[in-house]
Amino acid sequence: MRTKDNTVQCIFHPALTAFLFGVDLLYREWGDELEITSGSEPETIHGYKSLHYATPCCAADISIRIRVNVPEAMMQYTAIREAANIYCTELGIPTDWIDIILEDDHIHIEYQPKRREIGN
Repeated sequence: MRTKDNTVQCIFHPALTAFLFGVDLLYREWGDELEITSGSEPETIHGYKSLHYATPCCAADISIRIRVNVPEAMMQYTAIREAANIYCTELGIPTDWIDIILEDDHIHIEYQPKRREIGN
């Protein structure tokens, strides 16, 4: 796993960190490694309520640029969503606690625990 440059800060929530290491293994199967383009750096502009600003950071953006052996963006997105479902199941947490969003130029990954309703 690497960052796009030395401006990217990766002070992530432990659950997000663990998931990103798993996603990195996926990219290594494709002959590359996960590239984080945005994490917890305070000077980067995200939405007002972005989880990039949470402490610890609960959001990461990753590159979807064309690379040798790495599939196109939609296939990356699909594989990461499947990995998120497996990860959540293994931890015994709801699958909607890891959100994977395909943006125009990156994939946004966030760890967003939601309140469990009594009786569920």
